[in-house]
Amino acid sequence: MYTSIVYITKKFIYKNYDFNTKETLFLIMPALSAQLISFMIFKIILTTFNNNSKDFLYDKYPSFIFLIPAIGIVSLMGIAGTTILFQNMISLNEEKRNKIILEHQVYDLQNYTNQIQQMYNGIRGIKHDMRNHINNLKWLVTEGKYNEMEKYFNDISNTVNKLDFKFGTGNSVTDVIINDFYRKALKNNILFESDFTFPSSFRLDVFDISIILSNILENALDACKKQSLESKPFIIITSSKKKNLFFIDVKNSFESQIKFDNTTKLPVSSKSDKSIHGIGLKNVQTVARKYFGDIDIEIENKVFNLTVMLKKL
Repeated sequence: MYTSIVYITKKFIYKNYDFNTKETLFLIMPALSAQLISFMIFKIILTTFNNNSKDFLYDKYPSFIFLIPAIGIVSLMGIAGTTILFQNMISLNEEKRNKIILEHQVYDLQNYTNQIQQMYNGIRGIKHDMRNHINNLKWLVTEGKYNEMEKYFNDISNTVNKLDFKFGTGNSVTDVIINDFYRKALKNNILFESDFTFPSSFRLDVFDISIILSNILENALDACKKQSLESKPFIIITSSKKKNLFFIDVKNSFESQIKFDNTTKLPVSSKSDKSIHGIGLKNVQTVARKYFGDIDIEIENKVFNLTVMLKKL
């Protein structure tokens, strides 16, 4: 028993795992079965009664001296094996969820890349048509059609504005991500402010930065969507550099309760589909640790403040 306890203690790494009812029953059943078997053996192991005489069971069945300890050992091995099996199930489930969320993020990045391509195609199209625009404007001036000329100018201006970004970050991919969430926030009447600048000198992979931005802004947007407009929901993202460290800071308002996972110490998603959601911040933390950094969370006065620290490679 001591050996089994030591083995389980060393091998089982999810000691602070938040077990649900089914998982608890799954782990308890082998131990409960072993306990019932032990109780039955304890009742019959010492004596049997035959015609008011008392006979030792071991004397009558010598093989029980080896059989009963073997049953106990097998029961303990079953308990230890079930515990390790459960741990492997947790690990496989995490790998599955990580794969799903990574596929989702790759899909988002492909969409951002397509948006960049569309933007550049639009710029090339305007450049290609600029000569025609100039000729058309000259003709309108010559003909004195100033009302039509003003409308023509407005049409060109609207086309250019569609290709322009509200926020510039110094990188085309992060430009698309920041401004995409700005448009989503604007659509939901959420105040969105950004002072984020991509750290080109830090040699950080833009794909890693996109994972960080997509996850933390998605979480912030979801939290703000649950608020009433009277509470004035907001999202503020900033970045800063200090020597060899780069910081990404996101503040957002929230109203719902936040529960933290006992194992990861990260907030638990309130979404129903736990197989896809709820591990975004863990991926952010994984990326941060890739650059010898981490994440920090502060909650005060209904403001959720997440800071990601990355170290220059």
